[in-house]
Amino acid sequence: SNLTYYSVFFTGNSKPILKSKCLAIESFINGGMQVGDTTGLTCLPYFYEPTVELPSNFHMAWQSYTDPDHFEVLYKVFEAPASQWVSVTKPGSSRSHNLNVLDPDTWYEMKIASIYNPGPNEIYLESETKLVNFNVSVDNDDPISISASSLVNYPNPFNPSTVIEFELKQPGDTRLVLYNLKGQQIKVLEDNALPAGVQKRLWDGKDKNGAACASGIYYLRLTTGITTQTRKILLMK
Repeated sequence: SNLTYYSVFFTGNSKPILKSKCLAIESFINGGMQVGDTTGLTCLPYFYEPTVELPSNFHMAWQSYTDPDHFEVLYKVFEAPASQWVSVTKPGSSRSHNLNVLDPDTWYEMKIASIYNPGPNEIYLESETKLVNFNVSVDNDDPISISASSLVNYPNPFNPSTVIEFELKQPGDTRLVLYNLKGQQIKVLEDNALPAGVQKRLWDGKDKNGAACASGIYYLRLTTGITTQTRKILLMK
């Protein structure tokens, strides 16, 4: 069964104030969570997971109940200093943006900001920051898109090794590469023409030079034809 729950945070300096806010939230939920008139209200933008379209276009989409003065689309290379955030201004009515000037082999941080009342009383609200890398998305009706089934590994988290499994629906060139969080290539686990069927590879937790990798998050990227899948794995020592 599915479990639905809500988390609500509010502040107050007395019990009566907190009680009144609690009752107002309860009424809002029981009333079907209808927002009603949003005129003059600010809203934190909800940032969906960015998707990638061939050959290297990052599609960004977000939701907001109200239109701010404008939005800012922000991105930078992962772990680059804050001074390197690049900002693209979008009208307050916008809900999407395409970034096609980025390196598909680099990890990026992305977020959306809503700006209300620019000037001395400006209100600046940010979405959560997403960590993204090249990940091809193709139409499900395209026969090429079914060349490989989901990429999995077990166990995950793991120590000291993990089995990586994927199934090829048809034979073809296959490349399986491991990256760290900085987008640096750690090891090529497969780069050959393979037959159709279930494929298994073992990663022993070592890099291409045979040195043991540190604990942390790594990314597997499986490429078959023009289809790419990415999976996050965790090495825990």
